[in-house]
Amino acid sequence: MARAANKSEETNDMANENGTAELQQQIEQLKEDIASIAATLTNLGQEKLKGAQENASKAYENIHAQGEEFFENVTGCASDFEEQLSSAIKERPITSVAIAAGIGYLIALLRR
Repeated sequence: MARAANKSEETNDMANENGTAELQQQIEQLKEDIASIAATLTNLGQEKLKGAQENASKAYENIHAQGEEFFENVTGCASDFEEQLSSAIKERPITSVAIAAGIGYLIALLRR
């Protein structure tokens, strides 16, 4: 009977050792899986960041181009207005001086 008890204890010890070894393998596998997931998430984050940088760069270029176009349009309109004003002053100098004096007088009244 003592022999049977010893055999039973040896069997339990072997089962525990096998279970521990299996548990160790599972833990190692989990560590590898977690490392793989972390690497995947890092790569995904880097790709998203790169995409966001590209989108921001494109948006900046578009806004910059629109700003330049707007500036050119405003400059062109100002040049046209200046030419029209200059020609109107050359055609009617006395009227232009009277209008300028009237506008100056109105501004002076408003500022008081």
